[in-house]
Amino acid sequence: MSLVVGTNSYVSLNEAEEYLSDRYGYATWQSSEYQEVALISAARLLDTQLSWKYSKTESDQTMQWPRIGFDEAVFGFDEDTVPQIVKDAQCELAFDIIENGGIKPAFQTQDDIKRIKADTVELEYRSMGMQKLDNSRIPSHIKKMLKPFVSSIGVYRLERA
Repeated sequence: MSLVVGTNSYVSLNEAEEYLSDRYGYATWQSSEYQEVALISAARLLDTQLSWKYSKTESDQTMQWPRIGFDEAVFGFDEDTVPQIVKDAQCELAFDIIENGGIKPAFQTQDDIKRIKADTVELEYRSMGMQKLDNSRIPSHIKKMLKPFVSSIGVYRLERA
């Protein structure tokens, strides 16, 4: 699948290159053959993992942005514009995907493993009780960038004892 701004990406490959060019680790990004795939994946994650405030500008648009409801005087963009911070977040997430070799898991990780049993193979995770889970595959620094635009980040899980 090819990268198409407005259809599966908020930024072009050239825009991402320009944004990322002065950061540490740029050589890893530049040498990757998966830049477009990472950008498309990043846009998809932003669109599906966050609860964006307000509504899409057009009900049939393929992506979550642009959106109506944000005060142009406060936020500095109109309802036909994708804010620069959303584009920057997509670049950051794409960079993270390439730098870390993929998308982070949504829930349990090796840190959550309580016990592994070898005979008849058993894997037990720690009980989370009621606590906020970071079910988003989006790193915290990117979520902080987007905080003014999302209604909530994270979910709670309740388990019975």
